[in-house]
Amino acid sequence: MIFRLGLKFCFVVAIVTVAAIANAVPTVTVIANRSLGFRVAFLAMAQNGKTLIVGDGRTIADAGSRVLLLNHETLDEKATTRIKADLPWSSHSVAVAPDQQHALVFNRYITLDTLATTNVLDLKNVVAEGNVRPEPFAISPDGKSALVNVNSYIDSKLDSLAVFDLKSGKIKRTIDLSGEQPLCNACFLDDREIAFHAANGHVVAVGVDAKRRRVLSRNGPRMFSDVASNSYMAVSSDGQYLVVSSYGSFVVLDVSREKEVFRKTTERGNAVPILGGRFLVYQNVRRSRAPLTPGGFYRPLFTCVRTADGKTMAEFEREGRYDAIIAGEDETISYGVNDKTVSRLRFQWGNLLQPDKPER
Repeated sequence: MIFRLGLKFCFVVAIVTVAAIANAVPTVTVIANRSLGFRVAFLAMAQNGKTLIVGDGRTIADAGSRVLLLNHETLDEKATTRIKADLPWSSHSVAVAPDQQHALVFNRYITLDTLATTNVLDLKNVVAEGNVRPEPFAISPDGKSALVNVNSYIDSKLDSLAVFDLKSGKIKRTIDLSGEQPLCNACFLDDREIAFHAANGHVVAVGVDAKRRRVLSRNGPRMFSDVASNSYMAVSSDGQYLVVSSYGSFVVLDVSREKEVFRKTTERGNAVPILGGRFLVYQNVRRSRAPLTPGGFYRPLFTCVRTADGKTMAEFEREGRYDAIIAGEDETISYGVNDKTVSRLRFQWGNLLQPDKPER
């Protein structure tokens, strides 16, 4: 994304590029809605963009937690199952395997074709005291390990971030959190290193073998209420950038340099990498002198910024507000969830779809 060109040529290219982007008018259209009758706790893409996984994230009494598979185009139900537990578990996350055919819901590793449980993670003795509640955060790039936050009902200080072997279901090791509990989220940077986001705003990278520990940020998004459980972490395809977002803000970190690149305030929800990770999209608002809605003077927007430096590339109006958004099966499709409704969105990116020019 950095061009080493002659000064005059750089100036001309910059003018042309800015003008082209300014002339493009990005738009977003809601092309499908589906009301599910329950508040959606998690939303993820699977089966190579052909399936949406949604769930209520709550195992209540004998009813169990609802997990649905939806068609990616029509949002019609493809299959459903219920996951039962002896305790009232809750979770705001689901981890999809790299093969796109399996997912981890609570401590159940399921096959998406049949929704059959292929393995159950053994949670015994993971925390020092108290009944436990598992929240799956991520599956390693090689598909062999799962990163799960095992919460203690007694005290968050007893919570444990554990690495499980997916084949055996047994715990491999726990990650030393050094008092950083409670956690918002965690992810694999690669097969050898994970990063976790603590409620106090710290973002820390730790070797899976526990031999290396790096503080990437001491000023990341902070969790101020349970709605911040939609904390979102994403690593760019080249591994250079880590996006950490929570309800109200997000930060982009340079992983190798261990420094903040930029941060933004959001109106709601998370920031999502698009177009190969070159850009991020998030929900924003702009104040107006005249009332735009019955509720006030704020214009709801989607804002697109460049991942490398935070430069705003486009802003365009949106209808509605989403608790979270995720990228879809191609560069023009995304999905949003608002309370009980899942929406399929089509973005028209204009000139942003043009690939980066090669270095000279």
